[in-house]
Amino acid sequence: MRAVIEKEVLQESFSGALSDIFIAAHSAVLGVTPAIIQEYLTISDGAGMFQVWFDKVFSTQNNYYLIAPESLTKYQLDSTCIHSNYIGAAFHHSGPILAKSEVSFSKFTPASWGVSIIDAKNYKHVPANNQAGAKIAEIVSLVPGGNKNPSVLQKYILKENKIFIFDKSINLGGADFICEITKYCSPKCKIIVMSNFSNNSKRGLLSQKELEKHLNAGKFNGTIEVLQADRSTTDKFHDRFLFLGDRFQLSFSSGIDCFGRAPKWTNSDGDITVHCVHNSKDFMEFKAGAQKYFKLKSKG
Repeated sequence: MRAVIEKEVLQESFSGALSDIFIAAHSAVLGVTPAIIQEYLTISDGAGMFQVWFDKVFSTQNNYYLIAPESLTKYQLDSTCIHSNYIGAAFHHSGPILAKSEVSFSKFTPASWGVSIIDAKNYKHVPANNQAGAKIAEIVSLVPGGNKNPSVLQKYILKENKIFIFDKSINLGGADFICEITKYCSPKCKIIVMSNFSNNSKRGLLSQKELEKHLNAGKFNGTIEVLQADRSTTDKFHDRFLFLGDRFQLSFSSGIDCFGRAPKWTNSDGDITVHCVHNSKDFMEFKAGAQKYFKLKSKG
């Protein structure tokens, strides 16, 4: 599983009070910041078990997910506040915070960040619920005729201030999807939509002007710019992508119209894979002429 564990909770787990947290501490991929690591270093369990655990976890990147302080400030989180560090780690890491008390986080409204808080005393470790590990947060599967709507992606989009979308073929279903996700992003979010509009009428797709008009009429938040991808970009990519800052890359096995059209949202077949890319060293490049070049953190 993916999780962020509060220092007090981790300390109690090493005292033998929280056996499920103890198991999670050994099996989860932990989201941390430098401030959280410093908090951990103040733990003393008397028997020295903590130091053995700490050395094991932080000896390899596969066991933890480090969020840089500057990445918190990009989303108006205070890097000097330990509660904000826990929220920011979960926001980038897509895992719940296991906390001693939910009340201590209430004034920060973590739900507005898409972050869930689990009271440590109520936490139950379920191995079958383990997710795919350090790099994949979730796979959302759609079936033909299903009725999932884009709100299933809400937790990843909340507070986001920079969104990049690439789909070579955008129809009204794809346009409705883009409008819908603007419900959840920051009011000041900058949204770039890149596609291939060549021969759009023959392919039954929206033109660049039609798409821009539809999006600006239907959006809830943010500003939108619609761009024609250059030939090198359209030749390079087959899948469809949505990038959320430098936190997540969403890959669509079919078009972004897979949810169908609002308001019924009758799904077609497809999977949406949410990749955690904050720690990635890989990038994908998208071009729309010499002046419009985007280099985005990617799954690699």
